[in-house]
Amino acid sequence: MGEGSPVLRRVVATSPVSLGVTRATIGVVPDLPEGVRFLDEARDAGYDGVQLGEDAYLGVGLELVDRLSDRGLGVCGASLDVAVVGREDLREARRVIDGVLDTLDNLRGRLPGPAPHVVLGDAGDPWRRANPGVAYLAPETRGRDSDARTSFHEGVRALVTHCREREFEAVLRPRVGSLVEAPREIDAVLNETDVGLCLDTGQILLGGGDPVAILREWGSRVGLVYLKDASLARMRDVIDREEPSISVWSHEVVGRLGDGDVDLTGVLQQLQAIDYAGWLVVEQDVNPQRAGWLARALDDQRRNREFLHRQGV
Repeated sequence: MGEGSPVLRRVVATSPVSLGVTRATIGVVPDLPEGVRFLDEARDAGYDGVQLGEDAYLGVGLELVDRLSDRGLGVCGASLDVAVVGREDLREARRVIDGVLDTLDNLRGRLPGPAPHVVLGDAGDPWRRANPGVAYLAPETRGRDSDARTSFHEGVRALVTHCREREFEAVLRPRVGSLVEAPREIDAVLNETDVGLCLDTGQILLGGGDPVAILREWGSRVGLVYLKDASLARMRDVIDREEPSISVWSHEVVGRLGDGDVDLTGVLQQLQAIDYAGWLVVEQDVNPQRAGWLARALDDQRRNREFLHRQGV
């Protein structure tokens, strides 16, 4: 695929995570950009939409609608890490999801772009979070998760049904340190449930998978795409040092588009082949405790958008 060749309909979103705004940093790290500034930066960098941030970061109610409408931005959805292995976990997951669905209901039909999705990620158990990479480096440990996995699949099915009852679709995002990390685990949850797949190119690579191969196999189930690049060398460093999965974020293993090991050109070609017409979400790990982090993050987000422009997106 040559640069400048048409690939996909231009519907690209960015996320507050790419400016260091997460549940772990809000109220803890000083000088995080306010929600209004994030929206301005997204618009000025040429993005078509955004992912909702934590709580009321971007605004609430009509205030949120007005802020997005004034900038011509749509919403690709919201990402949630939930535990669903136990009954109480599932009850709490529904409560959290209902809050997001209430927000999406307020936005329904008022903004441009494809329909938003609820993005589910497994919160993972402590052992998984402490051992990133174990799912594919030590597959003999899979039996340790067998009971939890059966309950997890049941929980996913329940949450998908819950979202559909409110006329929204949920997608599941693979992630390092979770019960959906290695390719066989992606296959298992897609075979055992009818949840859609959030094709997170960076996390799939870090989990020992090939995003292009998974897209070829499961393209019909892809409801949302996270375009991420990732460094296998940095991931190996995290594993060799026996650091927990949070180090994938703190060491910025997921970096600027084009700087890592993901075959982004191949991903875009395959998305074109299956006529994918949903959101493309650009998300990058940012550690807001490093000197000059915000200026670099803002520049990276502009460069990420320019990278996709050169790819015809």
